[in-house]
Formats: sequence, C-alpha cells, structure tokens
Amino acid sequence: MTAFEEYMNEIVSDNAEAVIRRRQQYAIPRIRNAKIDFEAGYKSGYEKGLSTAIKAAKQRDKPAAK
Repeated sequence: MTAFEEYMNEIVSDNAEAVIRRRQQYAIPRIRNAKIDFEAGYKSGYEKGLSTAIKAAKQRDKPAAK
C-alpha cells in the first residue's frame, strides 16, 4: 500500500460507532487533487529530512576546533 493510500484510509472520525475514513470525506474528482497535494508535501518533507541528515552528518564529521 502506498503512503497516499495509507493516508486516505486513515480513520478521521469515530462518532456514534460510525467509522469515517479520510477517503469518505472527498468526492471522487477531488481525490486526484488530494493525491497531487499529498505527493508534493511528501516529496518536500523527504527532501527536507535528507537535507537535515546531511547537515547533521557534516557537523558530526567536522574536526573539533582547538
């Protein structure tokens, strides 16, 4: 299952024993737009995480100043 499918299947409300998944809050044409937005955010978060990890590794490998 893709990350987007997991996101869309996430339970967002459980009122009066009625389980509502995120997918049920979108009309079918809007799911395509939600997927585009989700993937853009997922990609930018992934890139930000890589950037942070690279900066931390460079900082860790930097020789200590004497």
